[in-house]
Amino acid sequence: MNADKRMTIKLNNHLVENQSGKNVRQIVNNVAFFLRDVRFTMEMFNELEALRKFNERTISDMNTKRTNCLLIELDKRSKQLHNVSTFSY
Repeated sequence: MNADKRMTIKLNNHLVENQSGKNVRQIVNNVAFFLRDVRFTMEMFNELEALRKFNERTISDMNTKRTNCLLIELDKRSKQLHNVSTFSY
């Protein structure tokens, strides 16, 4: 095998390894972003639940507005998470 052919094979193997490494990094990044969104959504859900319990004891316009904002945001996030979770590699 001549030197040029060996160099081409070596270069092609290097490119394939780098490409698969990039794909793995992209998948890991996508999973990390998804988990971050899930965590934020759970935090909002917990806040909403705490406000709901508080509102059962005391009615407050400010808490009602915050509850409505959280419900709207949770609806948006649930749609985003559904879109991400249906994406396949």
